[in-house]
Amino acid sequence: MALSQEKFIKLWQNRIAKGRTHFIIKFALLWGGGMIVFIPVFNVIFDGNFTIEALISQFTTNDVYLKAVIFPLAGAILGYVNWNNGVKRYKQITEVENTEND
Repeated sequence: MALSQEKFIKLWQNRIAKGRTHFIIKFALLWGGGMIVFIPVFNVIFDGNFTIEALISQFTTNDVYLKAVIFPLAGAILGYVNWNNGVKRYKQITEVENTEND
């Protein structure tokens, strides 16, 4: 078995032990929170007006509240998809490993 597959198996054993809900919530908060912070920063940088006032104005607009709802929800959906794909791959790898050991 390749080293990358061994790392993948160990990683997903830990994730599975903690549970799907934990994984999805963590993914949603990290991805959603990151998007809430980084999109306004990128907007200010790419507008060419990188000042503290411009940055603060990005976080004081009403759409920041909408983003605070939408991004974590999108993160939860992505987390759910990522969970399913990871578990599917984990099962495939461990099934192949079990048949090779027989």
